[in-house]
Amino acid sequence: AMPGGAVITGQECDSDLMVTVRLQTPLLYWRERSRWMWHKKWSLPRIFVSVDVGAGVPLDRPLLAMISCGTLVAGDSELHDQGLSGDCVQRLTASSGALFEANFSSLLLTQTSFNCGNRPFHLLVTVLAAPLQGAEPGEGGAQAQALACLTSPPIHVD
Repeated sequence: AMPGGAVITGQECDSDLMVTVRLQTPLLYWRERSRWMWHKKWSLPRIFVSVDVGAGVPLDRPLLAMISCGTLVAGDSELHDQGLSGDCVQRLTASSGALFEANFSSLLLTQTSFNCGNRPFHLLVTVLAAPLQGAEPGEGGAQAQALACLTSPPIHVD
């Protein structure tokens, strides 16, 4: 099993942010099949997201963490959203120094791998800068801006 139950690793978009994602308890690991598993009816373990903004990121707007869930279709590099129920967006709040944190609880998967072409799921954590207050549509800052994203290994969902 992975240390501390952390199954979400790897930075996939260029970013100055140090993002750490940790699960309160690990997902199930099926050794014989070398894969992570979960059941649709079970709430996901509490997910902790911490972001160290260091010195390089101007904080002119709030930071948000968003959790989504999807599958990869063969030959397609984009994750197809399969839905999560629960509060999937949280504001990251300052905890100490340059560290901002959020945690997510009671998230539920809404699909199974069987119903999605037997494909495994990936949890995706995205750190966003919130839209600027008062920005007009089309102006810079009028939309949330993705700053970093991390994805989990494949998870088979029954």
